[in-house]
Amino acid sequence: MPYYLVERAAPSPLDAAARGRLAHTITTAAETLGVPYRWVSSIVAGGTMFCVHETDDLEAVQEHARRVGLPVLSITEIDHELGPADAVAPSVGLDPGLVTITRPAPGLHCSRQTD
Repeated sequence: MPYYLVERAAPSPLDAAARGRLAHTITTAAETLGVPYRWVSSIVAGGTMFCVHETDDLEAVQEHARRVGLPVLSITEIDHELGPADAVAPSVGLDPGLVTITRPAPGLHCSRQTD
């Protein structure tokens, strides 16, 4: 099924209570469309909200946006997704004995140095 990136202006303020209400609105709108539809996630950055949706129906993405009630700046079908798990070392000019690739477990990883 295709994925779509929906770009919209983020509502303000977006405190924890507002995020919960918005997530409920987005979920309810997706569940009531009557077609296979999945809200994957949303990211808020710099006053803009980027939402990823999965469906076979572009019109359903447009209807979902209407039901959520936030103005849409753009809807774009996602061509590809890549991340660290897709990384492959270049083979040209490297001695295979010197290169070891380990893939981290899925999820977010960080390290923090303490004093």
